[in-house]
Amino acid sequence: MRRSSLRVLGYVLVIPLYIVAACPQHVFAADGSRNNFHTNTNTAGPITGKITDASGAPLAGVTIVVKGTHKSATTNVDGTFTIVAVKGDVLVFSSVGFATQQITVGGEAAIDVRMVTSNAELTSVVVTALGIKKQARALGYSTTEVDGSKFTESREANIGNALTGQVAGVSVAGTATGPSGSSRVVIRGNASLTGASQPLYVIDGIPYDNTNQGAAGQWGGADFGDGLSNINPDDIESIQVLKGVAASALYGYRGGNGAILITTKSGAKSKGIGVQANNNFTVNSVHNLTDFQYQYGQGLQGNKPTTALAAQNTEYDSWGAPVDGTQAVNFLGNSYAYSPYKNNMKDFYKNGVVNQSSVALYGSNDQGHFRLGLSDLYNGNVIPNANMQQQGLNYNAEYHVLPKLTIDQERKCEVLVMEIIGQTARFIIDT
Repeated sequence: MRRSSLRVLGYVLVIPLYIVAACPQHVFAADGSRNNFHTNTNTAGPITGKITDASGAPLAGVTIVVKGTHKSATTNVDGTFTIVAVKGDVLVFSSVGFATQQITVGGEAAIDVRMVTSNAELTSVVVTALGIKKQARALGYSTTEVDGSKFTESREANIGNALTGQVAGVSVAGTATGPSGSSRVVIRGNASLTGASQPLYVIDGIPYDNTNQGAAGQWGGADFGDGLSNINPDDIESIQVLKGVAASALYGYRGGNGAILITTKSGAKSKGIGVQANNNFTVNSVHNLTDFQYQYGQGLQGNKPTTALAAQNTEYDSWGAPVDGTQAVNFLGNSYAYSPYKNNMKDFYKNGVVNQSSVALYGSNDQGHFRLGLSDLYNGNVIPNANMQQQGLNYNAEYHVLPKLTIDQERKCEVLVMEIIGQTARFIIDT
């Protein structure tokens, strides 16, 4: 009896061990779910390395993530990093403006990576004050970016007028002061009782003077345009509108009405040497010549002027007698035929001609990039003796001399000649 009991007890102890040995991959929990058990013989250890760009310069701010985990690290100012990983883990290297790379960890303890520039469009990264790039979702204020192609489609002589309807909350009012007329751009309404509500303009990180040249008012004068009328639309890469004080706080009081950041083309996205040429030709005509009545002439109460004084008192009135070709007196006291002159408006205006031409030479390689753009604008207005000619040069270049030394050059020059009702002005804008 004692021997039988020992035999049964042996079976009870051996059967569970047999079940475990037969099913080493998984067991079932009480709720029916299966729990996996993995045996990992690899030990975690620190992986170090250095990240550089194509020219060998160290890259700071590159993010390194162990794929499938929450482990991450960031390179410091000299491009070095340290992250804990095991053999077989995949490290993902990513940074704004560079292609994402994935490297599988082997037996090495150090990994050096050279990042490759990416030409993909950045849709979630925006340029904020002082040229700082941030993720759009990380901003606490409103900002809008407009691609430069929008301004070459509209082909306004003044870039400010081309912003019409492009950005919510931005009000644009053009002036009827000829081909070089200034523009008025206001972000989120007037902020000053004195009328100084226009935003700060910044071109490639440099504040730009948008002061009006000349002034036109009730008693005459000429509007020779503002700073925005000197910018060639073909040279614009993009325009970023920073709305409100929070967006432009880094610019101080000058950015209190918001800021408009203009980025010009630099040739950085090109491959090798290239040439770009554009020409735009437009003919303008007056659409509404006003439907005047030609049955009654100058005068009041059905009477035509018969003296110089009567002509002076009724120069703005057309309640005279029916026009029949008889003699009347003008404000000089001279007699003239009391007849309608139907084509005065049509004979005064002319067809306006606008011709914009530009050519650009650009190129880039691993050491740097450049772009040289030349432009010519002729704007013949529908008003006689109101013409504008403008020639411009825009040059951008960047060269990596050493891994930690970069030379950045930029030059803009505009020669503007305007003729407005017999007044001729010549401006040279050099920045």
